[in-house]
Amino acid sequence: MTSVAERLKASRRIDWKYLLGEPLLRDVAVLEPVGHDLRTALEVFADRFQPVPSDDTEFRHPDGTPSRLVVVPDATRRRMERARALVAPGGWLYAEFGARSPSLLRNPAHLVHDFDSVRTYWVHSTHDSPRAFVELTTPGAARAYTARHLGGTARHLVGWLIRSAAVRRSLGPVALVARRPDPDRGTASGDPAICQPPTTGDDRDDDGGADDEKSGVIVLTPSFSASRHVIGLIVNERTGALLRVVKTSRLADDTQLEAEARALTAVEELAHPPLRPRVLSWGPAPGGRRLVQTPVAGDPMDRRAVASDPEGCTDLMAEWLSGLDRPGRSRPVDDGRWARLVEEPLRLLELGLDPGDPVRGLIDPTRTVVGDLAHHEIPVSFEHGDTRHPNILMGPDGVGLVDWELGQAEGFPLHDLSFFLEFVLESRGVERPAASLVDPGSWAGARLAAEARRRDLDPRLCGPLVLLALARRTADHHRRAGRVGPRPSASWRSCLEALGRGTSVQRVGVT
Repeated sequence: MTSVAERLKASRRIDWKYLLGEPLLRDVAVLEPVGHDLRTALEVFADRFQPVPSDDTEFRHPDGTPSRLVVVPDATRRRMERARALVAPGGWLYAEFGARSPSLLRNPAHLVHDFDSVRTYWVHSTHDSPRAFVELTTPGAARAYTARHLGGTARHLVGWLIRSAAVRRSLGPVALVARRPDPDRGTASGDPAICQPPTTGDDRDDDGGADDEKSGVIVLTPSFSASRHVIGLIVNERTGALLRVVKTSRLADDTQLEAEARALTAVEELAHPPLRPRVLSWGPAPGGRRLVQTPVAGDPMDRRAVASDPEGCTDLMAEWLSGLDRPGRSRPVDDGRWARLVEEPLRLLELGLDPGDPVRGLIDPTRTVVGDLAHHEIPVSFEHGDTRHPNILMGPDGVGLVDWELGQAEGFPLHDLSFFLEFVLESRGVERPAASLVDPGSWAGARLAAEARRRDLDPRLCGPLVLLALARRTADHHRRAGRVGPRPSASWRSCLEALGRGTSVQRVGVT
């Protein structure tokens, strides 16, 4: 298994490793039966992986030695009793309890009473395909996570109920993490790896004393194909208030976190930077690299929000994007933008596609349509790169955006606004939204033309700039996920076809 797409898919089954104090999977024993996805993930990422027969009457490790990590799928009292004997001193045990496991009638921590650093997590929604691990030791993490999915009366009712530990354990499947004490090594930190700061690197820890607060953790495990990161939300253990955000890379060779750290550092240099996270620390850490950020408060600007008020949400985003303005304009062929953001991504995409991939047929026509942009005087713009839900938050301080891994300090105008308007049109149920972006008579086309005039840019360049943005997004998705996503490539094709037909595209009015 060598492709990026295959490695990312396999890694998601073992995102729980960031709940351990030592996320490096050097020596792993797993009680049989071992599911296909778990077996595949451990064969790829563990240095040594050994299934252990659970019907062995003496129940011992096949080679007679204990393991640094023992995994217990379908955990029961009996399987836990057997697994404990396999854990080496200082080693870890990770157990997966089903939602209706009788062991959850009591706190499952009693099954490892002679271990330390014991933590339990609600797994939303299944062990095989988790969306999040929510710490159950205190109510803050569960309160914060349920608040993300509920509103109004339901949010307050659930927030009151989950003060009970028994109610928290009934939310769904539960994972347990514990460490066997090692008398020879003394006490070591049992904090989850996702909570451990970088060991070296850039440290700007100035978060207003958040480290002084007792905290819980929520670990989000994004499942979309291009996601290379696991996200830790460090929250107040009682109220659930967000204290810091930690991102860690799933793959050892990932460079996207470094790109995000660079972008967040560069945006500080703007005259009036918009609301965004600030870097607290960044650098290598056990199991990967860590980027620690300040939180951005607010509710998501999701499909429901933009569909109910497209004009208001677009006005808010336009105002936010104006904070990314940079002074000056130049020819992209002269300032390096063309080689870095156009020629190189399209060349790499062309090289990476299979010979018969239909996306190949979009590349040369796109080069023809956008080619003249290289020689126009075009404003230099700071790009966020992914101005869609769930990256947009609306809070008391206004709109803020997170997830800056695609940020470009010297990019093209209309790039971010194009993606946001496409999201608005999708949320409104408009067919072929990418085609509407390049229709001068559509609502979205008019908004793009107005932004072009604000930047002193000829509105006739809107179509090629939108097409360039969609082509770059497809190339970037291929780079990150190891394959071309169907939605980015469909938008690219729709936009190119619309430009080929001139103005004969669907006109969209938004009231």
